[in-house]
Amino acid sequence: MKKVNVVELVKSKVKNVARKKNVMMRIAVVVHQMMEQNVVVAAKRQHK
Repeated sequence: MKKVNVVELVKSKVKNVARKKNVMMRIAVVVHQMMEQNVVVAAKRQHK
């Protein structure tokens, strides 16, 4: 029974880590998009 519990715990930990990584990836993508938009806006301002 203990071995099964350990396996379940490891699986749940892996799932939690994966979820956190997904969230971090999403945040990174959003930040990257924001940065690109800022660069485009800055470039347009310079042209004007």
